[in-house]
Amino acid sequence: MNDFLPLKQLDVSIEKGSFVCIIGDVGCGKSSFFSALIGDMIYLPDECIQEFGGVEKMASKEDFEKLKNKLLSKDLKLNEPPVKVNGSMSYVEQNAWIQNCTIRDNILFNKPLDRQRYINTIIACQLESDLGILPAGDMTEIGEKGINLSGGQKARISLARAVYAD
Repeated sequence: MNDFLPLKQLDVSIEKGSFVCIIGDVGCGKSSFFSALIGDMIYLPDECIQEFGGVEKMASKEDFEKLKNKLLSKDLKLNEPPVKVNGSMSYVEQNAWIQNCTIRDNILFNKPLDRQRYINTIIACQLESDLGILPAGDMTEIGEKGINLSGGQKARISLARAVYAD
């Protein structure tokens, strides 16, 4: 079975301010869709893939790496995906990314504190009870990679960072 199925012929338009959920079965391409959207996935034009035998011919990750290296040696512009984003977006990965600093600093992420927006974010992301049980509330220092937080707390803090970023 081939693990490298292409995302092709997608035409997605999302209205500004919309809340969108991408759902589907395990392995259907949800994470790949977002990787492409944020520019973390290399875009390969069909012509390039066909020149090297097509996706069907790639049996392993090593085969894909060989193809990628050959394409890079041809000096193609592979990091210019045909994805257009007007404005900004926030992305919360499956594995929460947490800094070794306070909960507040993790949420603000170098943005100035707007107290009302911050409170609304805490409420929207269901962090009130978490902050209530932590020794210093939102000024609690988070250990390396969030070691002193549960998985759910890390996820809510990552979500709060995206929400606060607007």
